[in-house]
Amino acid sequence: MFDRIKIFFDSKSIDGGDEIRVDIREGLNKSDFLVVLYTGLFKRSHGYTGYEVGFFDGLIVDEVAKSGKTTRKIIYLHCGEPPVIGNGALGIAIGVDVADLAGNRAAYVQKSIQSPENPDALARALLEIADRAESRLPPPLLDDRNESDLRRNRRRKAVAEEIIPGLKGKLFDSMSTRVTRHSVEQRLIEFELPKPASDQIYTSIPDDANLTPHSGAFEIFGISQSNDTATWSEFRNEVRSRDALGGSSVLLAIEQAVISAISPSVRLDNDQIFKSSNDQIFRVLVTRQMDYYNGRKVVHVYFVQKLQDSELGNNDTSTILGFINVAAKYRFIFIERDSQLSVESFVFEPDPAKIQKKVRQLIRELLLIEEDSRNLKLDQVAAISMYFGGDPAHLATAKSLQDQWFEARGKLMASAERILAIPPASVEFNATNAEWLTTLKSFRQTSDEINSMVTVQALENLKKSFTSG
Repeated sequence: MFDRIKIFFDSKSIDGGDEIRVDIREGLNKSDFLVVLYTGLFKRSHGYTGYEVGFFDGLIVDEVAKSGKTTRKIIYLHCGEPPVIGNGALGIAIGVDVADLAGNRAAYVQKSIQSPENPDALARALLEIADRAESRLPPPLLDDRNESDLRRNRRRKAVAEEIIPGLKGKLFDSMSTRVTRHSVEQRLIEFELPKPASDQIYTSIPDDANLTPHSGAFEIFGISQSNDTATWSEFRNEVRSRDALGGSSVLLAIEQAVISAISPSVRLDNDQIFKSSNDQIFRVLVTRQMDYYNGRKVVHVYFVQKLQDSELGNNDTSTILGFINVAAKYRFIFIERDSQLSVESFVFEPDPAKIQKKVRQLIRELLLIEEDSRNLKLDQVAAISMYFGGDPAHLATAKSLQDQWFEARGKLMASAERILAIPPASVEFNATNAEWLTTLKSFRQTSDEINSMVTVQALENLKKSFTSG
């Protein structure tokens, strides 16, 4: 009997080039039942399910208005929460219990076999559809009542022992691979960039790019709207309003990573870092970039917190050696004339864009060294006492030197913020760059004085630590 039931299935029954809504209406006008597989997920790009239900429901309402009854029926097969239904529509749960999914498929199929005399809601619906089809058979085929009863009994047995278990087995297979929970444990922001103007490529993130955070990624920047989409313009304004000193360097680090992902002529830059609103170091990592036929681009950017170094000792010698190592690295990067980030390297760089890139590199290296110092706890009194001296006079000198360095650092970061915030082609760039060079020279001089004094004392203390025991 089931082979006499004609099924109109919109994804298979409509040929390419057909007028979809016309075909849907024609198919529904000829239908007794509308079976809807309800998952609770609605795709904005595919709204025909709602159209089909609305049209079929209209047929039911029209029949009831004209004759007081209808033979049409909407059947919802749903997993999880049932849909909101009306006009006598039938809702049937077809989901597989989590406990069953944890078990064996064969056992679940065996469990799904029913008694032909006690069909469940799904079996009754299938039998009702078959009975409706049988009622449409030509009269001569219905004359033999015994044959008709035997046919119905065979149908009940097939539904209970073959069709329902078969469907349940397919549901088991499908539900076993269905994602019940999806989470992004790392901080992720999805950047969606609209199609650029014809024959143009992006050199910066457009203001109307949409940013969608996951796992509270906006919180890194002190933005409370942790799960709301924002435009790049909105995000940029929020970051700058919360971090007047380092906001531009943060934004440029992110922008450099994103643009490197979508530009065919630029190597992917996953080396960018920045300091968060709570003084944590994060690395910017682009993991996925997708181009769509309509020209838009989607870039996945993860923000991964820098791992803390493990403490493998806490004696005087280890602390002093740790300081000397950091001090030597600091000296080579920020003080030595041979450094790629020296004052001289900036003086002889004519390209404004490359100057800004070097500024970002300098700030990156400064943040990394500060993080190393923090991990080694070199800014704590106990450590200062080991590598510089713990008597009142040495501690007072250390505090004075620390204040001088923080003042120089603050001026350097403020100057970096100004030069990074200005377009390279701006007429104001040369003056801003001159101010940056003056500030950088002053920072180097202060750093040289402090680094030399403290490192010499640390070497003396290291010598004592080796000879005292």
